[in-house]
Amino acid sequence: MLTRLMIGLQIVLVVTVLAGSLTHVLRLRQEALDSHLDNARAHVRVFEEQLTQTLTLADLTLQGLPELLETPSANIDRTSQQMERMLRRLLFLRSLSIADESGRILASSNPDNIGRHVDSRGFQPPREGDAVAAFLRLGTPWLGRDLADGTPTTSRAPIPPDSPSFFPIVREIDIDGRRLQFIATLNPDYFINHFSHHVSTAMTLVEILDYQGIVMLSSRDDLMPGSRHLEGSRLQAMREVEIGSFTDDRERDRPMLTAYRASRNYPLFVLVHVDRDLALARWQTEARDTLVLAGLALFVIVALSTLLIRRIRRGLIDQARLHHERQLAAQVFENSTSGILVTDAERRILAVNPQLERVSGYNAGELLGETPAIFASGRHAPDFYRKMWESLERHDIWRGDIVNRRKDGRLIEEWLTISVVRDSTNRLINYLGVFEDITEQRLQALRLKRQMAALRALNEIATVTGLSPRETLRHALKLASEHLHLEYGIISHVDQESGIYRIEVQVSPENTLQDQQEFPLGNTFCSEIVKRDALFQLVNTGESEFRDHPCFRDFRLASYLGVPIRVDDALYGTINFSSHASRDHDFDPSDIEFIQLLARWAGGLMERMRAVEQLDKARAAAESASIAKGNFLANMSHEIRTPMNGVIGMAELLLATPLTAEQRDYAETIRHSADGLLGLINDVLDFSKVEAGKLQVEAIPFAPADVLHDTLALLGHSATLKDIALSGNIAPELPPRLIGDPGRLRQVLINLVGNAVKFTSSGSVRVEFGCRPAANPALATWLQVRVSDTGIGMAPTVVASLFSPFFQGDASTTRQFGGTGLGLSICKRLIELMGGTIEVSSTPGQGSVFQFELPLAVDHSLPVATARAPDDAPLRAGIRVLLVEDNPVNQKVAAALLGKLGCQLVVAGNGAEALEQLAAESFDVVLMDCQMPVMDGFEATRRLRAGDAGTTMQQVPVIAMTANAMQGDREECLACGMDDYLAKPVSNAALKQALAHWSGKTGSH
Repeated sequence: MLTRLMIGLQIVLVVTVLAGSLTHVLRLRQEALDSHLDNARAHVRVFEEQLTQTLTLADLTLQGLPELLETPSANIDRTSQQMERMLRRLLFLRSLSIADESGRILASSNPDNIGRHVDSRGFQPPREGDAVAAFLRLGTPWLGRDLADGTPTTSRAPIPPDSPSFFPIVREIDIDGRRLQFIATLNPDYFINHFSHHVSTAMTLVEILDYQGIVMLSSRDDLMPGSRHLEGSRLQAMREVEIGSFTDDRERDRPMLTAYRASRNYPLFVLVHVDRDLALARWQTEARDTLVLAGLALFVIVALSTLLIRRIRRGLIDQARLHHERQLAAQVFENSTSGILVTDAERRILAVNPQLERVSGYNAGELLGETPAIFASGRHAPDFYRKMWESLERHDIWRGDIVNRRKDGRLIEEWLTISVVRDSTNRLINYLGVFEDITEQRLQALRLKRQMAALRALNEIATVTGLSPRETLRHALKLASEHLHLEYGIISHVDQESGIYRIEVQVSPENTLQDQQEFPLGNTFCSEIVKRDALFQLVNTGESEFRDHPCFRDFRLASYLGVPIRVDDALYGTINFSSHASRDHDFDPSDIEFIQLLARWAGGLMERMRAVEQLDKARAAAESASIAKGNFLANMSHEIRTPMNGVIGMAELLLATPLTAEQRDYAETIRHSADGLLGLINDVLDFSKVEAGKLQVEAIPFAPADVLHDTLALLGHSATLKDIALSGNIAPELPPRLIGDPGRLRQVLINLVGNAVKFTSSGSVRVEFGCRPAANPALATWLQVRVSDTGIGMAPTVVASLFSPFFQGDASTTRQFGGTGLGLSICKRLIELMGGTIEVSSTPGQGSVFQFELPLAVDHSLPVATARAPDDAPLRAGIRVLLVEDNPVNQKVAAALLGKLGCQLVVAGNGAEALEQLAAESFDVVLMDCQMPVMDGFEATRRLRAGDAGTTMQQVPVIAMTANAMQGDREECLACGMDDYLAKPVSNAALKQALAHWSGKTGSH
């Protein structure tokens, strides 16, 4: 029985040992699975936090984009460039874009995206009707690198393996009644790289699904983004629980342990799969060893040793698991990028992580035992905290923006998440707070807004119109003062030698400053700008080294910002802005750049003002010189024509008397010389008219044949005296009548033919008229004139300067031929004024050829015969003429000419005497000089027409007979009431014709 008992005991012991060994092996298996599942839960929590933080940062970025559109000067290129600069700091984004309501992209950091359409209607969570979706919405994955080459996927057409992909997010914002879509494209590689740094890719798979079970991204190479991976009851269970795990999952036909967690802010799931077979690989080794040891233990020790080993192993495994969990939790706690604190149920701080110490400025020793009220900034009302704790009691969680105060007193904006931790009995044991500092994001948004405001101000300053330069500068100062929030704005001029600071333009409260005020330079902060030749700023003078400076002591300028102004690369002065109020922070970099750009603009405007002043002075000097030249020419013309009238008049009278052949030769020489001098005067006057641009050309019908006939007839006598053959020819194709200025054409022709006769000793001079058709031969033609001679010719150096004013081919004192050198210059100017060109070719000793052509219209009307008044038109004998002339010689010449014409003459020495004579006697015609002492002819005529000489002679014809022959003199005579105009020297024929025309008339005005 005892043996049986021992055998029974052995059997029981063996069974017990085997059962215990198997149980131990199975428990180790479960513990290994539990350990890997716990690891998966920890990883999925870390990955969910990183995903949520990344999407939140992307959301804040999209919320900041509307600031780019606030300025009226915003344009597509500038907005796109600014988004491109923002994108450089956001590695998890591929691009930033702005689209209209239809989804058409208006601006993008990637120019290739512009014009692309994005349909966000299927993005999650869905929009409620047509209302603006003021929250972040996510789209399904797209195939491609960015929107420009991307294609949305469907569950039937997912993204192929090894193909690039991204998924878009969108936030809608209503701007001025217009719903705009702000789109970002997320880079899946950013998340995949993050996953690979935390898990073993051989054992662990990570994927992100949306609430529809669509794969957004995965570390698996066989799970295509865009495909539907989950659906049905399992997906529904995940939506309801949001945080959990599956131990019976299968992926790639392999059993998996799966932990999942829903994003706390977005409709996404993060799943971490652990390969069960690989997770149990170590367990398999350990199980095999355990069975071997158990077998050996049966031979050594049956029950006690087996039990002891099992307990020891179980204790070691439990301790390792606990240590691993604590180590993982500590790693997450210590390395989190968010500040974390843990309190007890009474809200006393139990633990803080290093990030919270860095953000708050407190060390852990200062915080432990305190309550979170130590961070209170005073910016929130008590009701804010009351609602926070009420939300925690109802929902065990609270999230929101909060403003806290650091240890050094600075305020920081944070995103705070508070969670309640309960034990197995649902008793509250801890509070867990997670702080995310968003101060820098806010500052970036404010800085961007400030830059936009500076750009708007500069644009308004640069585009102002309708103001004088000084008021333009004042307007710019006003806009800049408002932008900088500094009430004083000054543009100054600095005289460094005298040490004087003068206000050029200023804006100040209630005009406390005035333009042109002067101060000692050393009493102003601008002396520092001049000393440094660079920007100078003060934000709180009273706490700086300049607190004893006269500018602060006398004017109390507590804040100051100024830069030098340079004009023509030299220091001119400063542009500065100041205030009696100090600042609590430095000037923003955008403000400094703003004032530097404003200084360059002001310097450029002053350079233009200085240039305009110099141009005005130069223009005034030129106009004064032109007036002086005109007055000189007018006076010289008058003074020369007055004695010339006597010379020519007396010569004509002398030639009308019986003379011997010698006397007649002398008299004709005098008359010829006088005519030459008169031609010289006319050339000078014509040249001055051309130079001043006052010479006018006519457009009247004429016959080219008449012009050629008159020219040959006028110069034929001179050619005959030199025994030169003078001939002319008109081409048969030349139209018989043209429209132009025959007088100026005759003047040019007489000059050219006259020169040809003068410089030809023997041979011939020939004039040829031809034509060439214009673009429309029926309406216009080119008149071609060719004057050739066999004269002395010219060297090439002479030909090159021939048309220059006052140029003479032979300028020596022994030159054979006279002349002023103005004739050809006037011809060239006249031809160019009529739209034509002239050229010359010449060979010394063989002659010269002058050719010019003019564009003239063809006169297709029939010529109308006009009867010319003959030079010997009948003049009524005995007409009474009042000669108003102060020059005795001209009185004598006129008396002789009028006597020969049978006129009765009365002479008055000035305008006053003329009015007395007209009041006392009746006359048929008045010959009125213009420039006379006592009263000139203009004033006398005006008084005569006003009735100062009585009504009887008020309308008597008045003919101006004056040496004033400049441009406008005829018009001035007619304007004062005269009826006709004769320029001295007056020919007998012209005087006779004028008297015959006006004698017996009353004049019409």
